Amino acid sequence: MRILAISDLHLDHYDHNGIDVLKSWPAEVWDTDICVLAGDLSDCGYRRWPSILQRVSEHIDPARIHAFPGNHDYYKSEIDREDKLAIACQLAGVNWSQKKEIIIDGVRLLTCTLWTDFEVDQHDVMMSEAHQLMTDYRKIRVARDGYRKLIPLDSKATHFDHRKWLEGRLEETFPGKTVVVTHHAPHLDCLPVDHPVPGAYASDLSTLIARNRPANWLHGHVHRAHDFTFRGCQISNVSIGYPGQYKQPAVPRVIEI
Repeated sequence: MRILAISDLHLDHYDHNGIDVLKSWPAEVWDTDICVLAGDLSDCGYRRWPSILQRVSEHIDPARIHAFPGNHDYYKSEIDREDKLAIACQLAGVNWSQKKEIIIDGVRLLTCTLWTDFEVDQHDVMMSEAHQLMTDYRKIRVARDGYRKLIPLDSKATHFDHRKWLEGRLEETFPGKTVVVTHHAPHLDCLPVDHPVPGAYASDLSTLIARNRPANWLHGHVHRAHDFTFRGCQISNVSIGYPGQYKQPAVPRVIEI
């Protein structure tokens, strides 16, 4: 089975620089059984997803595309109004895949945004620093509670909601291989040692991984290429990143299971 997982496409930035990044990739990239768009397609997803999904569908059958949001996709919208993004998927003929189990050719994919738990050294300090430094808490709103700005406690609560769902699915018996795809990272080794706000980018899910042994965990959010194995699980970053961020333009990798 061939999986094309793309995170951190940030297509609005490429458009701003006059780069059609989708057309720059070799045709064989799109020759896959499934394409998972794992968040951060652009800022302001509720406005931009309709055109972005249409453009991706020019390269691969929309029925094979599965999409869920990253943090940037919520900008200028609400974390608890995902229905706007789900409708964009429906209208484009694309599969909305927030907290979804997908089974293709005997392989199970589990997909969700994930967010983080901030359970990294000095939890309260980490939440405070994230609140100050992360654009998420200035540009994302919460529709409930009188309409207000997102705070770290909100994203942390969402993390535990997604994590509970993920743990439940992983604990179910499945005869084939399981691939987890999230936006946020599942292990602290996904980050450089000097990362300024590690708690906003990764959670330490090493116990969950060791207990359930998924074959692969694909993630984004961290614009840093890496591949490593932890307890038999291959953890890979599938971020594309911003234009000019890497010496060589990023090309998505096809994962073969």
